[in-house]
Amino acid sequence: MNWIRIWFFGLLSMYMAGLTGRFFFLFIGRLAANANPYLTRIRQQTIIILHLFPVILTLFCYQRMFFSTGRVVTTGCFLTDSHPTDDTLCGILFVIWCVGLIKKCTDYILSSKIMNKLFKSSRPVINSNVTAILREVSEQKKLHHFPVILVNDQIPSPVSIGYVQPKIILPHTDYSNKEMHMVLEHELTHFRNQDLIWRRMMLVASLIHWYDPFLYRMGDQVIYTQEVICDLESSRNACYSQKEYAIFLVKSCSNILLEKQGIALAESKTMVIRRIEEMVKNKRTRKTGKLLAAGSALFLALASLVPSQVVSAKMVELEEDRIYDLEIYTEYPDQVPKTFGQILIDKGDTDINEIDLTPEILPYSKLVSLDKTIEANTRVIYMYRQMEAGDKIVISAACGNDSATFKAGVKNSGTGEVSYVSGSDVVYYSFTVPKDGKYSAFIENNNNFSIDIEGFADYQD
Repeated sequence: MNWIRIWFFGLLSMYMAGLTGRFFFLFIGRLAANANPYLTRIRQQTIIILHLFPVILTLFCYQRMFFSTGRVVTTGCFLTDSHPTDDTLCGILFVIWCVGLIKKCTDYILSSKIMNKLFKSSRPVINSNVTAILREVSEQKKLHHFPVILVNDQIPSPVSIGYVQPKIILPHTDYSNKEMHMVLEHELTHFRNQDLIWRRMMLVASLIHWYDPFLYRMGDQVIYTQEVICDLESSRNACYSQKEYAIFLVKSCSNILLEKQGIALAESKTMVIRRIEEMVKNKRTRKTGKLLAAGSALFLALASLVPSQVVSAKMVELEEDRIYDLEIYTEYPDQVPKTFGQILIDKGDTDINEIDLTPEILPYSKLVSLDKTIEANTRVIYMYRQMEAGDKIVISAACGNDSATFKAGVKNSGTGEVSYVSGSDVVYYSFTVPKDGKYSAFIENNNNFSIDIEGFADYQD
C-alpha cells in the first residue's frame, strides 16, 4: 500500500466534502431569512461529521479492494504503485501537516492545563435546596445521571464540564430559587443535547484541518447555535418569564472562554445580546421532528458527497494515468521464438486486479515457483526482493492453454515501473536490474478466463 498517497487522498476528500457542505449551508442560510435553529444544528453536525470521517476514501477502498484466497486484492494501481514526484510532494505535505497539527495540539493542551488548574479549586455544594432543584429539573429532562454541583470562587459565570462524569460549577453567588432554576435548566439542556461532545468533535475537526481558518469561525457558529437552542428551551418554564430569563443572562455575562473545555452560561455580552434577539424572534419555534431532521442531514450529506466523489474519481484517474506513463515495456532479442507475441505499447489495463504473494514465500529463496492458477484479469506478484543494479531475474513460464496470451515480467516496487513480454504457450524473459530497489517477477492474465501457469523465476544476485 502507498500509505502517503492514501493519507493525502483521505485528508483531501474529507476536506472537499466538508467544504462543499459549508457552501451549501451558507447558500441555504441566504435563502432562509429566519432559519430554524434546530435545522441549523443538524446541518452543522452533518458538516462536522463530513470533516471527521473519510467517507469517500472508505467507499473508494471498498470498490477497489477485496479478498481472494485469503489475500487482499486491489484493482488499479492508485493504492499500491508509486509516482516518485507525486509521492515526494505528498511526503513534504505530510511533514508540514504534522508540524501544524502538533503546534495546534500543544496550544490546546497548554490552555487545558490552565483551565483544569482553575477548576481544581472547586468544592462540592452542600445545599439541600440546590439538590432538590437539580433532581426536579433532571427528571423533567429525563436525564439518567445527575451531574455533580460544585462551587468555585474564581469563575464569574456557571460552567458545565465533563463527559463521563458531568459537573456544573457555580460561582460563589447567592442565587435565588428562580435563578437556580434558570441556571440548571440551561446547563442540563446542554448535557441532554450532548453539546459538549459536539464541541469536542468540532475541535478535533479544526485540529485535523488546521490550515483552514474559516473552520474556526464555524466552531463559533456551532457554539452560538447551541446556546440559542438552550435559551429557547430554558425560557419556556413556568417558574419564570422569558423577560426574567433574558435579564438574568445579561447579569451573568463574563469574558471566560470555555468552548474547548466546557460551556459557560453567558460568555460575552455581544453574544448574549444576539442570543436574546434570537430568543425573541424564535419564541414560537419548536423542536424539529426526527424525520425532518434526518431528511435535512441526508440531503446535505448527499449534496456534499456526490460532487466530492466525482472530483475525487477524476483525481484518481489522472494520478493513475501519470503512474502508467512511467511503465516501461521492453522486448528482448534473445527470446525463444515460440515466446513472441504482440508487444502492446499502451498504458496498461486499469481494471487489472493485483495479488501480492510475497509473504507466502521464503524471504531469501532465489528460485521461486510460478505454478498457480491465475484468475481472469489478474496480475500475480510472486516475491519482492531487494536487488542491486546489474542483477538479473530470469523468468520461464508455460501456460496449459495454447490459445491464451499472457504477460511475464518484472515490477519495481518503489516506482511502479513494469517491464514485460507478452506471449502464449511458453514465455522466457531475462531482465537486468537497472538500479537498486525492490523487484518482483509477475505473471499477468489479461484473458476473461482463468489460466494455469507452470514455471519458475530465478533471482540472480
